[in-house]
Amino acid sequence: MCDTREEVDVDEVKLITVLAVKAGEVIAIDGVVVDGNCEVDEKTLTGGSFPVAKQVDSVVWVGTINFNAEDCVAAKMAKLVEEARNSKSKTRRFIDKFAQYYTPAVIFMPAGVAVIPLALRVHNRDHWFYLALVVLVSACLCALILSTPVATFCALTRAATAGLLIKGRVLS
Repeated sequence: MCDTREEVDVDEVKLITVLAVKAGEVIAIDGVVVDGNCEVDEKTLTGGSFPVAKQVDSVVWVGTINFNAEDCVAAKMAKLVEEARNSKSKTRRFIDKFAQYYTPAVIFMPAGVAVIPLALRVHNRDHWFYLALVVLVSACLCALILSTPVATFCALTRAATAGLLIKGRVLS
């Protein structure tokens, strides 16, 4: 095996040929790492959101991308998208703090409306039970608490698929 360092078409690659794949390049054929280490973006095959570390004797697959965090612009962009996705806006932090206190209150209020009349031996128990259910349904702000992170994630994903990179926090 000689080191010619020449570029060849994929159709011309023979078994036991050593190929150099630079940072940011697509891996042209299935193979095994024989020298060096890197991170490979395998999301086209596995759906994973993080690059997979590869060392000597690791298997690499056709169509995946060789990432090198120091050299590759695509790796830096992926890292920025992941950071933006994981960062919390002021609105989301407020909703999380609000939910920390509001959610237990929503559980205890209807329980109190149902249990206190039972403890006082009120005659119309079904009325108080239904009233407790009305309080529970009326006070439940699950849509508000769940909608903020979902809307943020959807906006970031839509922007990324449209080719727009959002750095930092999305909402102020």
